[in-house]
This record gives sequence, structure tokens and C-alpha cells, in this order.
Amino acid sequence: MAQDFVTPTIDYTSRDFAGIRDSLISVIPYFTPEWTDHNPSDFGIVLLELFAYVADVLHFYIDRSANESFLPTATSRRSVAALLKLIDYEMSGPVPATADITVTLGSVLATDFTLPADTLLFTGGDLIVYFETVEDLVITAGNLQGSVGVREGQTVNDDYTVLESRTFLTFSLTRSNVYSESIEVYVDEGAGEERWIEVESFLESGADDKHFVIVEGLDGTLDVRFGDGAQGKIPAAASLVRIQYRIGAGSQGNVGANTINSFSGPVLHEGGTIVVTATNPLAASGGNDGESINDAKILGPAALRALYRAVTAEDYENLVLAEFEEVKKARAVVHDSHNIESGCCTIRLYIYPAGGGEPSSVLREEIHDYLADRKVACTVVEIEGPCVEQAKIEGTIRVLDGYDVETVQDDVMAAIEAAFDEDSSYIGFGSPFHLSWLYAALDGVTGVDSADIDTFTLLPEPELNPWRGDGVFSDIDVYPATAADSWEVVFTSATDFVVRGSNAGVVGTGQLGIEFTASIRFTITGTGQQVGDRAVFRTTAKADVVTPSEGCLLSLGTVNLDFEQGPEVVATLRRCVD
Repeated sequence: MAQDFVTPTIDYTSRDFAGIRDSLISVIPYFTPEWTDHNPSDFGIVLLELFAYVADVLHFYIDRSANESFLPTATSRRSVAALLKLIDYEMSGPVPATADITVTLGSVLATDFTLPADTLLFTGGDLIVYFETVEDLVITAGNLQGSVGVREGQTVNDDYTVLESRTFLTFSLTRSNVYSESIEVYVDEGAGEERWIEVESFLESGADDKHFVIVEGLDGTLDVRFGDGAQGKIPAAASLVRIQYRIGAGSQGNVGANTINSFSGPVLHEGGTIVVTATNPLAASGGNDGESINDAKILGPAALRALYRAVTAEDYENLVLAEFEEVKKARAVVHDSHNIESGCCTIRLYIYPAGGGEPSSVLREEIHDYLADRKVACTVVEIEGPCVEQAKIEGTIRVLDGYDVETVQDDVMAAIEAAFDEDSSYIGFGSPFHLSWLYAALDGVTGVDSADIDTFTLLPEPELNPWRGDGVFSDIDVYPATAADSWEVVFTSATDFVVRGSNAGVVGTGQLGIEFTASIRFTITGTGQQVGDRAVFRTTAKADVVTPSEGCLLSLGTVNLDFEQGPEVVATLRRCVD
């Protein structure tokens, strides 16, 4: 009786070259029992391996296509943007930096002077960055100075003629580095220019609605697209189309203080040229090259929690981070919470703009306006810039034999600086920084055998108020058993002072010029102190968690590391406070 032939089952988990090759070889006896030479030199095996290679490549593309369908695994910006649109979240492109400038007249004028909005200024030096004033600045007669906000970038125009009135008429912008929110479209169909309105889609547009959409290409270029005549009007043939938009430098617009100091042309007043100078007392901030894929994966789902309404403190944070790409970090803290039953409270919103520094008046006003329609009635929103507190690191690094110590030093310093960088996930307003995170950063450095960090603590910065003498604090140190505390140093005479902690209470008295050594250690040198002079500061444990204050970010202060190779210390790395 003939035996039924059973085809062997193919292992569907064999998806790489080796697995596919082995699976194919395993079924050879079932189909061609006479094929017994399975050596790599056999021509049949060569062909089989070629098929396995092709199948491996196809599996790779299949996997990549599948991954692009899910937000956590997508890697293409186009895929991430499309997935986030499903939850009504738009990835943001580059955003301009903002700053405040002080304008000074060369002499007092008898009449009011107006510096018009959109006046173009630029920076000096090798890198020229342009800025435009955001509103008119009026310096009244008899005054010399005034301040106004400026936004990085310059306005340009693309002019087109409609040769044929057809559906989905599209014009590409001729410049790169476009700030997409600045795009304005004007169409002249014979009766003068008229501004058309940007919409997200033509879904709700009528046949006569003068709408357009912005389409981003795979290469990041931007196109202006009109409707099809049924949903969105088509510009008539021979119409003139003017597309006005701003181009800029993104993150390079975060220029330093006193750099925006040149006008692009003469400044006029009552028909004549006058002498006017300008400068930015503080650095520009908020400039960004566009929302990254990783940020979008976090901020997109987080925006769903707020649902475009700010109720909880987390809502304020999520809304601002999702809407303002120029804001890198944000933290909202509820104050006056005893009034929460009446619906009235104060939300203190701390923001850290891209590039660091203080948020400009332009950015503050934009955030205020954005939250005004989304916050709970009666809630007061106070926008604060960041303060910075610094950490002190001391310890010993053991270097493996055979590794160049100088190279390891550089890599260790780079790893520590990366952990304290503004983009680091470890750094946030009032966020604790654990000693274990520092060890994790050092553990990833090639050539490091082990690390022993005996000091990881806050670098105190005494606040002197009042302080009428010229007394100066030495570095403030804590003992291994000292817990985190807030300290107060109060002078009881011209030379004597008392030290008390909020938790520890009074820990002792000290004198000018003599080291104080009770719970904390420091020396005050100088003269001229008076009774009641007071200094306050915070400390954390010697080597544990360092937690900055509510509105502060932790940065890298002093670093003092000894590097051992073999039984001896062969190098020392010292970094002072910036």
C-alpha cells in the first residue's frame, strides 16, 4: 500500500539568512532525496543560499514597513507625523528665537519717534543672523530709550502667475529654513490682492472658499496647495499669487547678549536720517531646528491628557511643550492652593527656552495669550524663567591597564557633561538627580574599570540679604552624616555669627576668619559686617540625591576626579564653576 507523502512544516520563525538557509536544506530530502551533497561548494546549495539572502532582505523590508505603522517603533519623520495626525497632533517645524532689544536715540527729539514693526536688524561677527521687530516702538519726545521685542528671521516673497486654472494647483516655496507658521498667501484675480486662509484640510471647505493647505514633502520642502473647485476655490487663470513667509536660522538664532546691534538700513524720522543704536541686554532664546521624532513620540500622546484645556498643573506643562517648540522644559506649580475650592489659584509656570537664558517678552506674551483661552476662570498664570543650581562631584576613577588615561579623562568628562546637558532626561525643574545615574554615565565609558564618587552634592550659593560688609564665603562643604537642609547664617556682632538649619536647628556659633566646623564647614573672610547681616543657602547630603529648588535646573559645577591606573594616581581632572 502506498504511503501518503507529507510535506514537512516550515518553521515560520526562520526569518534571517541562517534560519532560512537551514530550513530550506532540511526539506531537501523530502523533495529530492537523490540530492545528498549539501556542502557549501555544491551549485545547488549556492543557489539555495542566494534565495535565502533575497528572502532575508525581503523580511527586513516587511519588518520595517510593519514598524512604521506603530508610533513606538516608527523611525521615519513622515510616518511619525502621519500617525500623530490621527490624534490631531501636528509636529512642529523650526521656530525662531526671540529677544528684547533696547533702542537708544543719538539725541533727544522734539517729537515722538516711531520705529516701525518689521524693522530689520542683524548681528555682527562671522555669523550674520537677522531679526525683525514684532511691533511699533514709540519713544516719546524728550526720552532717549525704549525697548521692543524682536523675532529672528527675515520676510521674503515668492511671486507666481497662474498659467492654468486646474485642480489642486501647487506652488513650491523657493527658500529653505522656512518658519511654516509665518506663511501668508495673497491672490490677485484682477480686483487687487486678497489674503487667502490656511486650513488643515479641504474637508469643510466650500467651492468658493479661498483656502489653501501647506504640504510637507519627504525632503522637508513646503508646498502651497489650493483646492479642486468643489472643496476649496481654484485661483483663476492669469491670477497673480504672492506667498510671503519668513526664513531663519533655527537654533543658531540663540545669539548672545549685546550682539543684535545693526540696522539693515538707515533709520528715518520725519523724512530725515537720524542716529539710532540698538542692542539686546540678554541673549536671544527659543530658537529651535524643529521637533525631533523622539520628542514628538512623547509630546503627542501627552497632549491627549490635556485635551486642549488646562486644569491640572500637568495640563499646563503638556500644552506649552506641545504648542511651543521653542520651550525645551516646563514645570507648573500650584500656589495659593487653599483657594482651589473657589476655583482661584496661581499657577507658577517655569519655562526653559531652547538655548537657555531668560524667556523674552515676546515668548512670555505668546504663552500668556495661548493659555488665556484654556485655563480655568480666575486662575492667574505667572511665567518665570529658570534659575540654575550647580552640583559638586569628587571621587576616584580607576582606568583599565592598556588604556590611554588622557583619552579616558576626556571621555569621562564628556559623559558627565552629557548627563547634565539641557536635553538630558535627568535634568528638569526641581527634579532629583540620583547618584546612581552618575554611576550609569561613567559605567558606559570605555576604559573605566570602576568609579568611587565620594562627593555628589549641591554647590551652595549663599543669598546675602542684608549683607553690608565685604565678607566672602569659602566653598561650603558638608560632612558624610549631614542631611539635606536649608541654612541661615546671622551675624550677632561685627565678627560673630550663629548658624541654624531649618531641620537641624542651631548648630553653633562662629567668627570671621575662623573655619566653622559643625554639621557644615566654611570660612567667612572680610570686614565691615553688621549685626543682623544674613546669608541663606541650601545643602544636600554628601553623596546621595541632589534636588534643585522648585524653579531651578541642576547644572554641572565643580568636578575633581583622581584617575588611578595600577596602584597609583596618575592624573587629576579639575573643572571649576562656569
